[in-house]
Amino acid sequence: MEAKQVYSNNGNGLANLVHENIVKLGTFANSQIQPGPIDKQMDLHLKLLAFTDPAPYGFFPASRAYMLDQLATIYKEAGKYDKAMKYIHEAMFVIKTFKFEIGVCNIFINYGSLLSKKNELN
Repeated sequence: MEAKQVYSNNGNGLANLVHENIVKLGTFANSQIQPGPIDKQMDLHLKLLAFTDPAPYGFFPASRAYMLDQLATIYKEAGKYDKAMKYIHEAMFVIKTFKFEIGVCNIFINYGSLLSKKNELN
């Protein structure tokens, strides 16, 4: 079985359904973002990330990459660049491992933005 997939889990109906719902819930969580402490939004995003955990639920790589990118964005916006970098590297590992071809540009845009905020762009 070839590991090559697109970002939207094409070819797997269950994975697509899971991904669509995780994206919807992630969008809802993002709409709840308020200035100040990030605990509530992190809690919801970490719960959504748990649904992409390969051990209990099977592996949904597109959903996992998406949620890791969302976590990186929240930490970046909160000024916690080291934590943001941890999550963005995990997302990049997932997309590299599964050879995503479509939909990965947001992760790289977020990565570039993070490097810029850390003053690490040359």
